[in-house]
This record gives sequence, C-alpha cells and structure tokens, in this order.
Amino acid sequence: MANKTGREFWFFPLSFVSLRFADMAITYAVSPDLRWEINPLVSVAGLGWFALIAANALGIAVVVLLFYFSMSRKPDGHPHESGYSQKEFISHYLFGDRNSFRKIYYVVPHNKWAIVHYSAYVFIRVLTIWSLIIVLHNALVWYSEAFRNLMSDWQLWLAVYVLLVFLVLHYSLRYFKTLYAEYEARRA
Repeated sequence: MANKTGREFWFFPLSFVSLRFADMAITYAVSPDLRWEINPLVSVAGLGWFALIAANALGIAVVVLLFYFSMSRKPDGHPHESGYSQKEFISHYLFGDRNSFRKIYYVVPHNKWAIVHYSAYVFIRVLTIWSLIIVLHNALVWYSEAFRNLMSDWQLWLAVYVLLVFLVLHYSLRYFKTLYAEYEARRA
C-alpha cells in the first residue's frame, strides 16, 4: 500500500499540472484569439487570456494542495466494530452513525476530514482524466478540420462537459468502495 501511495503522491499532481499546461499550449496554438475556446470564462463571460491563465493557476494550486494535504493525514471515522454494510459504513464515515445515509443528499457531513479526503481523491483523478481528454480533443480540433466541423455542427463539445458528471460519479463510488474494503480488511 505504501508503494502505491508513493506513486500517487507524484503521479497525479505531475500529470495534472503537465496536462493543464498542454491544454493551454494547444489552446494558444489552435486559437490565439480564443474564438474556438469553449471554456465558459471565455465563451460565456467573454473574458480573455488573463482570466483563463489565472483560473488555471488557481485551480491547479487548490487541487494539488488539497491532494497533498489529504495525503499527509489518513482518513478517519471508520467504525470500530465489524458488521457494517457498505451503506452503513458510508453513513458512519460521514455522519458518525450507521443510519444516516439518506443525509448525504442534503446535509453537510459532520466529519469534515471526510470532505477533504473525498474532494482530494475525486478532484485530482477527475480533473487529470478530464484534462487528458481535453488535450486530445484540442489536438484533434487543431489537426482535423473534419473533426472541428463535426464538433461544431453537432454540438458534440457538450459531451466533454457531460463526461465530468460521469467521472465524478465513478470516482465517488470508487472512493467509498476503497474505504469500505480497507475497513473490511481491518476487521477480518
């Protein structure tokens, strides 16, 4: 487990930072005037390069610092007794009792460290994979006029944003499955 954590300690932040820089470089190469940029800061708010660079720098800093901060402290809140189902485990982890699972939809968890760990785990993974997809998308837009026209005519660029929802759901489930597996391994 320690070896895996060591690889994650460097892999995700370096990948994320590299991909964000690659995205900015390809964006500049494809659209120095930002007319092809679909980032809402540009396409909706009408802001320019300064806002795009500042938002990327701030986003990178927050995600990487959150990730490193969460790596320095292991998640706590595991039940001390065995026999919890995964649903009961998640309830206990977030709210301190096994029967509050329904609260995940409308109550901020009592375990504030759970929020930090969950956010760090999900954000760095989702944004790294999403950044890779964005870089590939932008490279195709740069190199292929047919792809650029297809994305524009069919509004397929929206799929890039819809993908975020699925990535968040996937890594949220994976986060809780991993924690539950650790809990079960300790109790066995």
